[in-house]
Formats: sequence, C-alpha cells, structure tokens
Amino acid sequence: MIKINLLKTFLAADTGEGFGLPEDEKNQIIIDFTKRMVLVLIAPLALYFYESSHLPVLQEEINQLNAKIADLRQFNEKKKSLTEEIKRYEQDQAKLNGQMSFMRTISNEKVNELNLFLFLQENTPESVWINKLELQGSNLTMNAESDVATDINKFIDRLATTPLLTAVSPTNQETKFDTITPGVSTIVFNVKASFASGVSHQ
Repeated sequence: MIKINLLKTFLAADTGEGFGLPEDEKNQIIIDFTKRMVLVLIAPLALYFYESSHLPVLQEEINQLNAKIADLRQFNEKKKSLTEEIKRYEQDQAKLNGQMSFMRTISNEKVNELNLFLFLQENTPESVWINKLELQGSNLTMNAESDVATDINKFIDRLATTPLLTAVSPTNQETKFDTITPGVSTIVFNVKASFASGVSHQ
C-alpha cells in the first residue's frame, strides 16, 4: 500500500500532475520516495543476508545433533543385542555344564566300578569269595564269605587301606554251618564303604 501511494505521488509529480510545484518540492518528493523504497528493500535484503550467513551454521549444528542421536540409538541397539547374546550364551553354558556334570558322574561311576573290580581281582584272598556287590552312587555294599577267619580280616584291612574307598566298616558277621559235611563251616560277612572323592583314576 505504501509502495502504491508513493508510486502514485512520484508518477503524479513526474507526469505533470504535480505541474506547477517548485523544483525543490519535486526533488524532495523524489528523495523521500527513494528513501522509503530503500527502507522497504533493506529489510528483506538484511533478512536474506542474515539467513544466508547463519542458516548453514544452524543446519550444520542440526546435522551434528542428528548424527549424535543416530549414534546413540545404534549404540543402544548394539548394547541390547549384546545383552541378549550374553544371556543366550549363559543359558547355553548352563545347559552344557549340566550335561558335563552328568557325563562326569556317569564316567566316574564307571571308572570306580572298573577300579574296584581290578582291586578285588588283585587283593581278594583265595579263601574269600564274594557273593554280592551293590553300588548306589558312591556307596558300596558287599556280601562275602570265607572259611578262614584270618583271611577275612586281611581282606577288610586291604579294603580299608586302598585310596579308592573310604569309611570301610564290617556291618555284621555270622557263621554258616555246612549241612552236608558236618564240622565244616564258613563265615559270612558284610562290608559297607564309600568311594573316595577326588581320587585319581587311571
């Protein structure tokens, strides 16, 4: 609106509508019009130059902030993924440990049985014969008999001194008479023991 009014005034003065005005007034009108036009143009030009000088800086700061936000999000995603991976690893490790523990238990029991049989084969006196062996976990129960009392004591002493067994103790002992041959008798005895833990098996 200001432009139009000023322009009309200027045109009126320039086309002669303002004919008859002194030259000084005409010049003053032109000068005033020019000043107002300059003021009208200065504001958008100043805004343009301000935006052109500051907008790239602001845009760069925004880009940097966006990059940092993206890095933080990526870090959080990686951390979340790493946490889940560690959890799965721990679960798998627990399963493997359970399986290994079970296998070791089975293996140790078999090794204990083998070592016990080898020991009995080498250390059982000829007069002693074993009727029954029971293995329950690490516990051993044995039933045997002999017609020589000293060999029974010798056999029990050997059981007590082997590193394979611990807590060896005879539980009961009785004499059994032969009904076919009078005067002949055997001594039946029981022994309890446990397999020693931490024994090195070969």
